[in-house]
Amino acid sequence: MLTKEDGDSPLLNLCAELRNMIWREVLVVDQFCVEIDADKPRQPALLQTCTQIRSEATPIYYLENTFFLPMQGYNSTPGLKWLRASPFHATRRVLEVVFYREVGGERWDDLLVWLHRTHLGLVPPFTADTCNIIGADDDAEEMFNLLDDLMDVPWKITKAALEKRRDRIESGRTLPAFDEPDEMDV
Repeated sequence: MLTKEDGDSPLLNLCAELRNMIWREVLVVDQFCVEIDADKPRQPALLQTCTQIRSEATPIYYLENTFFLPMQGYNSTPGLKWLRASPFHATRRVLEVVFYREVGGERWDDLLVWLHRTHLGLVPPFTADTCNIIGADDDAEEMFNLLDDLMDVPWKITKAALEKRRDRIESGRTLPAFDEPDEMDV
């Protein structure tokens, strides 16, 4: 990677406001999401040209785009892998991510792992404010809503409440509101 001192670039001699306009024109996708491959996280070539461009343009790329992450079922591992590769993971800035749940991989174990990772703060929850899951079902949304109510509760108790709610959903019984007293609910 080059540094500014490696050569005088007319581009890098422009004022910061003009350079930022150029970075936005090149890096920000207005009409679509940026599709990412969690197995091979890549940054645009522009971010790999020199240190100055990388430091100026990386925040624009990550914070001004929406990222599209295909995933199988509710397996959150690819999303976690991609989020960890993001330079903003350590700062806990929320990136706008669209998860696409491919039909046919719905598994309680994967959803429970995602719920647990959300409880630990490792992956974004399924809420309208943090991410969008295209193809998510109402039952999964209900689980994330329940988790949101239990974020301050130890995981063991939270997991028991989630599993009880899952059993009710699978048996087709109507679900009481969370605030109604129940022997397993916290």
